[in-house]
Parts: sequence; C-alpha cells; structure tokens
Amino acid sequence: MTTSDEGAERSRSPISDRLREIIATRELTASQLARAAGVDPGMVRRFLLGDRGLSLATADKLAAALGLIIVESESSADEAVDGLANTRALPDRRSGHQRPK
Repeated sequence: MTTSDEGAERSRSPISDRLREIIATRELTASQLARAAGVDPGMVRRFLLGDRGLSLATADKLAAALGLIIVESESSADEAVDGLANTRALPDRRSGHQRPK
C-alpha cells in the first residue's frame, strides 16, 4: 500500500517559502495564522507543504493577518519573488500616496 505522498511531487512557491519564513520569525504556527486570518488551518498547512495553491482572497487574508500585503512587481522578477511586503514600506496603489505608519 502506498501513501498519498509517494510519487507526488510537491510544488512549493516563492510565496509559500516566504510565508514559512515569516511564520517562523514570528514564532507562529500555521494554525495560529489561519485562525487569525479566519481561514481553514488544514488548507494553510497544505499550501505551506506545496500540496495545494491558495486563492488570491485567502492569500490576502493571510497577509493582512500578518500586517502585510501581497505585491506584484513588473520591474524585476527578483522583486516579485518576495511576494509579501510590509505595508509601511509601500505607497497606496489606488491614490499614489504613502500609507500611514
């Protein structure tokens, strides 16, 4: 008998890698983050393992629970790899004004 992990290639993303780093730095668990964001803890754990993707809405909830936002960068692939950024460092895209600190 085989387990579901045998032969399955997990596909981690730059965002899941960055999210794992942030969770570890803040000494959180995936379940704690999920509860703070109001999403299913199992779904977050599977995303962090590379077993599933996340909708943009769910990713945004996780980022918001961490005080971060998801960014897309067209200027450099290296910048886009981070995927998550501190909200204090970014201008508000809708108005072009700096967000309050």
